[in-house]
Amino acid sequence: LPKYLDIMMNYFDLSDFNLSNFKIKPCVLSVACFFYSGVTFADTTRQLISHESVANCGMTHGGMHHCQLSPIVVTAAADSTQAYLVTADPKQPIQPVPATDGADYLKHIAGFNAIRNGGTNGDPVFRGMFGSRLKILTNGSEMLGACPARMDAPTSYISPQNFDEITVIKGPQSVLFGAASAATINFVRQPTRFEQDSVKAQGTVMAASNQRIDTTSDTAIGNAFGSIRLTANTSEANDYKDGNGDKVPAKWRKWNADLNATYTPSDDTWIEFSAGRGDGEARYAGRGMDGSQFLRESAGLRFEHKYLSSVLEKLEGQLNYNNADHIMDNYSLREPTAMHMGGHGHGSSPMSGMGGTIDHTMGSGMGMGNMSMNDPTMAMQLARKTISGRLAATLSW
Repeated sequence: LPKYLDIMMNYFDLSDFNLSNFKIKPCVLSVACFFYSGVTFADTTRQLISHESVANCGMTHGGMHHCQLSPIVVTAAADSTQAYLVTADPKQPIQPVPATDGADYLKHIAGFNAIRNGGTNGDPVFRGMFGSRLKILTNGSEMLGACPARMDAPTSYISPQNFDEITVIKGPQSVLFGAASAATINFVRQPTRFEQDSVKAQGTVMAASNQRIDTTSDTAIGNAFGSIRLTANTSEANDYKDGNGDKVPAKWRKWNADLNATYTPSDDTWIEFSAGRGDGEARYAGRGMDGSQFLRESAGLRFEHKYLSSVLEKLEGQLNYNNADHIMDNYSLREPTAMHMGGHGHGSSPMSGMGGTIDHTMGSGMGMGNMSMNDPTMAMQLARKTISGRLAATLSW
């Protein structure tokens, strides 16, 4: 270091350095003060006015009239949104086109991405974490996919447009819905209330390139004591071509329908029964097989009662049943290709803990069926039932 300093001193001859040689110029001071002024006048304003209203206004250089107005006071509610909590309205339009499933919508929220399989049914990722680190809920209940390779992620069975609100709790900031190290995502359909006999309905139709057609319908009828609400949607699209003109497997067809019957005996109490069903198929460019069935069956019962006492502010509970029945194969949506694998095996193999069985052949020595060079088709069916319950109380004192 001393040697380096000697070299620098010799390079920059500082023997004649004198601070008095550097005189501060008045012009420099004025420019510096102008650019570094820290005063901002936000409570007054000046506005150019016409010659017809010049009362109490002074004449300025150039013949223009200036008038000083009274201060403008803006009052707004303080933003109480917590940094880790994000809410979104899935019924509002998003760009470029409506989401095909839950993962497709979550990509529009900061921090989320998706592992793509094809044109739909991606696997959501939040801050590099996915799978069991994300808790995906619909109205507070969890529905797990059946495929161990996550060809049917939980968001594959969710149509965002059929819900009223999406809440995202980033990180392990809450245990209201169980543990989730990355995030908790809840797709919520609020109970419908009416003050009198009423009917409410809305629907959308969207068409786009590659034969993309989406339809949604949301209809509710009821009165002050209860309501019945039906939500349904369909979505389909075809394969697309890349920049080289080659066809990319991406087509899908899916539909969902949900029925909610709500009993509202008072303003502080409601009880709701729900039932739903959906199905679809999707062609995957990133997999060796396609999803030829995404059958969903759901049923649930939930309630909420507020202001039970001065301490017990709210009591809520629910019981849910969800069933995912998934079929994957290599012949329904594509031309099967032969696999050059010697030998053969016979029989079927149960998938432990998944409630499914392998339905056809996969290879030699695997105990998973037989493989014929003349019949290279493969299929697998997996089903998973999820039964969950929740009871929560809110206390205040």
